[in-house]
Amino acid sequence: MATGEAIRSEDDAPTAGAAPSDTDGARADRLRAITAVAWLRECAPATLAILLRRSRLRSLAPGAAVTRRGALDGHLTVIVSGRVELTRTSAAGRRFVVSYLGPGQVIGVAPALDREGAIHDSIAREPVRVLTVHGDDLRIAIDADRGLRWRVIDLLVRRSRQLHETLSDASVMPLPVRLARMLLSLRPPREDGALRLSQEALACMLGVPRQRVNRVLKSLERDGVLRVAYRCIVVVDAAALKARAEEPPG
Repeated sequence: MATGEAIRSEDDAPTAGAAPSDTDGARADRLRAITAVAWLRECAPATLAILLRRSRLRSLAPGAAVTRRGALDGHLTVIVSGRVELTRTSAAGRRFVVSYLGPGQVIGVAPALDREGAIHDSIAREPVRVLTVHGDDLRIAIDADRGLRWRVIDLLVRRSRQLHETLSDASVMPLPVRLARMLLSLRPPREDGALRLSQEALACMLGVPRQRVNRVLKSLERDGVLRVAYRCIVVVDAAALKARAEEPPG
């Protein structure tokens, strides 16, 4: 863990396997966190009880690791507040930004199900609050709740389809289309329409030099689609950005 990281559990859980202190307020906080996730919101009360029984709320300072690639913690992590950066590091030591996630989104579905290591490093980019759900409890809940089972299958299928579309786009779509789609996918945006990321990070995600991304952003800015500020891109006209994300004719 990096020097200066601050991680604080908000529940009194003296051992890793122990159930947290379950005051009414603490349980209500955890329940609100888990039902903010679209595919968990429809779970029956008995299923939610399974998911919550060993769940924990944690607060992390900027720069703290939410998960580390390869770690075998086996938890599903729900982002309650703040923004998390997902990264991969190459064998040569170069770090690539994969995505940014925000409230209501989750990390670690696959590791929680297959008990293999975490796929990405995920780092808090601002003060972050997360809820961790024990992987064993997620699997028990899926066994017990047919509706949840199908929602998880649907989630994994959608993620697989999105991955294949992204890989396909990288080989056949022009950069302006890929960049527009990337900006639209980086949700949830702030209330002011701002995406807090640098051009360098965006270039890493698209696999192109920053100068190429800068040229496309300047073109979109001239057309009134967005506004570029320091480490921030503000979407001014979402409809126009969606139009730029359409596959070009021919």
